[in-house]
Amino acid sequence: MSFLHHTKYSLSAMTLRSLFICSCLVLMTLACRTTQSAAEEPKDVQDNPGIIANQFIVKLKPGVQPETLSSTFQQYGLTLKKMINKSMNLWVFTYRQESLEPENMLLILKESEHVQEAEFDKRLSNRRN
Repeated sequence: MSFLHHTKYSLSAMTLRSLFICSCLVLMTLACRTTQSAAEEPKDVQDNPGIIANQFIVKLKPGVQPETLSSTFQQYGLTLKKMINKSMNLWVFTYRQESLEPENMLLILKESEHVQEAEFDKRLSNRRN
C-alpha cells in the first residue's frame, strides 16, 4: 500500500469517525432537550392535584362581559363563579366537567374570540418556613 493511499484511507476513516461522534453528540443534545422540555410541560390534569379541573381563571378581552362568555359556551355549562379583578377583567369560571375533558375546555376557552388568556385554577397551599 502506498503512502498516498494510506493517507487517503486515514483521512477518510478520521472523517467518518468525526461525523459519527458529531452525530452522537447532536442526538444526545436533542435527547436531553426533549427530556428537559417534557419535564417542564404540565402533566395531565388528573396527574396534578394542585389544579381544579373544572375551574378556569380567564382574562377577557377589553369590553367583553363575563355573561357573554357564559352564554357563548352554555352547552358546556360554563358559569361565572367569581370576580378576581374587574378592572383587569379577570374572572373564575366553572363548567360541567362531564360535558368535555378539562384540557379540551381550556383549549376552547383559549381560542375564543372573547378571551385574552385562560388557565386552570389552582389550589393554593400554605407555605411553611
